[in-house]
Amino acid sequence: MNDGLLTNLGSIASVAWYLFSHGGWVLFVLLLIYILFQIYLNEIQTNYKNSLEWTTYEIKPPKENISSFYSAEQIFIQLHQLFDNWTPQEKYIEGRLVFWLSLEIVSLGGKISYVIRIPTKQKELVEASFYANYPNIEMNEIQDYLSHFEYDPDNEKYELFGGEMILTQNEVMPIRTYREFISLKGPDASEKVVDPLAPLLEVFTRLDAKEFFAMQLIIKPVGDDSWRKEAEKLAAELAGEKDFQQIDDITKLRIAAIKSKLGKPGFKSKIRLLHMGTSDVFNKDAKKLFLSPFKVFNSANFNSFKLGFGPKKD
Repeated sequence: MNDGLLTNLGSIASVAWYLFSHGGWVLFVLLLIYILFQIYLNEIQTNYKNSLEWTTYEIKPPKENISSFYSAEQIFIQLHQLFDNWTPQEKYIEGRLVFWLSLEIVSLGGKISYVIRIPTKQKELVEASFYANYPNIEMNEIQDYLSHFEYDPDNEKYELFGGEMILTQNEVMPIRTYREFISLKGPDASEKVVDPLAPLLEVFTRLDAKEFFAMQLIIKPVGDDSWRKEAEKLAAELAGEKDFQQIDDITKLRIAAIKSKLGKPGFKSKIRLLHMGTSDVFNKDAKKLFLSPFKVFNSANFNSFKLGFGPKKD
C-alpha cells in the first residue's frame, strides 16, 4: 500500500514538474504577484480606515412632521455625493475608499433614538442633506452609545441575539417602497399614508429596562455602472422574446419595478440587528417579534427579506 502511495505521489510530482518547466512557472509567478498585491492593498486600505475620524449624531425629528416620504428619498439622493472616483494614486498608493455611513434606530429600555454615524470629513454634506429636507429636525453630536460597553461572551450576565437581513432574490429586484404604503382614498376623500416603520417602532417600545435593541443600516454609494447592467439583463430575461402585449401582468410589474429602480442612485447596504439584555430579563423567544416588522417590506411579486445568519435560540 505504501509503495502504491509513493508511486502516485511520484506521478503527481512528475506532472507538476513537467507543467512548471514548460511555462507553468509563469502562472505561478502571476498568482504570487496577485496574492502579494491583495495583501498590500488590504494593508493600505486598513491604514486608511484607521485614520478616519467619526462623528455620531442623535437625530430628533419634530413632533409634527408634515414632510413626505419623498423628502427622505431626497436625502439619499444627496448622500450619493459621497461616491468618489478615486485616481489610481489615491486608490492604490493612499488606499482611499468610498465613504460609508451608518443609520441606526436604537432602543434602550424602550426609549427610542435615531442615530447616524458619519466620517467627520463629510459631516457638512450629511448635515446639509438632512436640514435641506427637514428644516425643523435637531442633530446633536453625541458619544457612541456602545463606546463604554465591553461584552464578554464568558460572562453569563448578558445574553444576545444578532443577525443580518438579506434579500431572497437578486438585489436588483426591489422590495416594497414607500409609494406602495399610500392607501386608497377613503369615503371622506382623504389620503392616508401607512408608516412602514410603525411596526418596528412598536416592537422597540416593548423592551424591558434592562434590554437593548438596535437596527443598523450601513450604506455606501456605488457607481451606476456597477449594478445597472445586471438590472437591465434581468429585465430582458423576464421579457424574453415575447412582445410586451404578450407578457403577463405580474411580469410586466416586475419589469416596471426594475426599471423604476434604475432611476435611483445605487447604494451597497447591510441591515444588522442586535438584541441584548441581562440574563434575568432576556426573552429568547423575542426573535420572531423583532424580525416580523420586516415582513411589511416583503412582496410576493418583487423582493423579500430573510435572516441571513444569527445564533439559533431553542
